Amino acid sequence: MSFKENVCQQISLDDSFLKLTERERNALEKLGAKIFADEIVDNLMLDLHLQYALHTTSFEEQPISDKTLSRFRKRCYNLVKCLKPA
Repeated sequence: MSFKENVCQQISLDDSFLKLTERERNALEKLGAKIFADEIVDNLMLDLHLQYALHTTSFEEQPISDKTLSRFRKRCYNLVKCLKPA
């Protein structure tokens, strides 16, 4: 299966999250993944790791938008794609 960009940001029917058992979903919630997802914008202002990953360390005020994280995911995908053996 090849990569197809999800331009509307909807979860696909074969998303791995939908395949989790209820036990696995509960464990994921206990790990704080939802809290991380909900607070990532606030964390960006203070976390140098996130700023470095998003290439925004030189900005006085963090330029966060709905596209910032989407572009980061795309860069991660492209990096993995380049590193995969042919």
